Amino acid sequence: MWQYTTAGDAPYNNDNANAQKMIQDTHYNEQNFGKWDYQDLDYILLSHILEKVNDQNVDMNVIHGLLGVGSVAMSNDDLYKTSLDLLNGKLLSEQNKDIIYAPGNNALHYRGGLYTKNNHYESNGNGYGYCNFLRISKEGKNAVVLQSADSSHYGDLSNSANKIHTDLFGK
Repeated sequence: MWQYTTAGDAPYNNDNANAQKMIQDTHYNEQNFGKWDYQDLDYILLSHILEKVNDQNVDMNVIHGLLGVGSVAMSNDDLYKTSLDLLNGKLLSEQNKDIIYAPGNNALHYRGGLYTKNNHYESNGNGYGYCNFLRISKEGKNAVVLQSADSSHYGDLSNSANKIHTDLFGK
């Protein structure tokens, strides 16, 4: 299991320095091997790689902060399409999807960025003043996407996303 001691550089310089600091401070801890322990390091490094291969010009000083999940912003349509592509094999092979989303040893059933429910997946995001909620069927045909620029009502919005999903698609 990989663990890092600090979450990026402080004060913030740039995302390259941030990622390099995370890499430098990451160490293998054999005692944690085989145990579930959420770490956002994979997302941070993946985001850094994607930033390097992205052909769009993005002002990283505007959206700085930790790389990874907190720095990903999408429209409702893009969030749905990306999630659908994860589930239908366009971004992951069926074999890799089965490995990532198979039952695990954590009580929250959280893996690959999604919480696994009986008949659907859920994801939640909260940070930088906005929040989002995705409820999507396992095959990706039915989904509820709820985003808000007011994260002060996170719990209420999460409950609303759950209620809308249940009202539309059942439990």
